[in-house]
Amino acid sequence: MLMTDDITPANPYAAPNGNLNDTAPILAGELAGLGSRFGAAMLDGIIMSIVALLPLVLVMGGWAEYAAKATTGGLVWKIGLGVFGWAVYLLINGYFLAQSGQSIGKKMLGIKIVRTDGSQPPLSHIALRRLGPMYLAQIIPMIGPLLAMVDILLIFRSSRQCVHDQIADTKVVKA
Repeated sequence: MLMTDDITPANPYAAPNGNLNDTAPILAGELAGLGSRFGAAMLDGIIMSIVALLPLVLVMGGWAEYAAKATTGGLVWKIGLGVFGWAVYLLINGYFLAQSGQSIGKKMLGIKIVRTDGSQPPLSHIALRRLGPMYLAQIIPMIGPLLAMVDILLIFRSSRQCVHDQIADTKVVKA
């Protein structure tokens, strides 16, 4: 018979005692605030809209035509837009991401992407493990926008990691 001390027998059927917190290990760097992450995402979105979306809309003949094609277009169209957006994002931000783990928006707000151990992730890691899965998930009809929303909302946990951060083993810290 197992004993926990001299008097009380141990319960072999008891649930394990474990730390069930949702926090990821924070090994290096002060986590970036929610406001700075939101602001950087907004700045990156504005830049992407000006550089990528505006010319695409103009080429297609206006916003109404673009919006109609984007909402009623088939899966090939949506995959094409996703790949186009991913490529343009990397063309705009690739150099900065490779050098310092910062997009233009993150650079402007003084935050950067690092691995959870504090090291600088290579551009390929950021592109394929951090950005790629979410771009792919967002093109899934009906479920994609929900997945994107869940990804964003998970930033409110104490670890401040979204799903894409956990997939890539990254975090965003103050630069």
